[in-house]
Amino acid sequence: MRRIMARFITVLSVLLLLVTFSGAIKSFAGQDMRSSTGSECRKCYTSIMIYPGDSIGSITDKYYSEQFKDKDSLAHEILSINHLSPERSLEPGNHIIVPVYLSVDD
Repeated sequence: MRRIMARFITVLSVLLLLVTFSGAIKSFAGQDMRSSTGSECRKCYTSIMIYPGDSIGSITDKYYSEQFKDKDSLAHEILSINHLSPERSLEPGNHIIVPVYLSVDD
């Protein structure tokens, strides 16, 4: 009886890990959304080069779209995924990762 119970717990644990892992892969792959025009969009990430005069604010203005909650949430996400602080200035020539929403072609 103990062997059956141990096997059951092992199988259940493996299934739980598979479900968790598949959910993590799906969320990492991107989020599907719709724009106000009804077209389907997918959240992706792109690398951009920093130029003289660039700031988190100017980058947020350039890459903001209606799929983001607001410009502050986009700025916070840019800072977070690049391990930056608001006080630290961006250095020209460096690259950072920026989230973007792209239309999905049917």
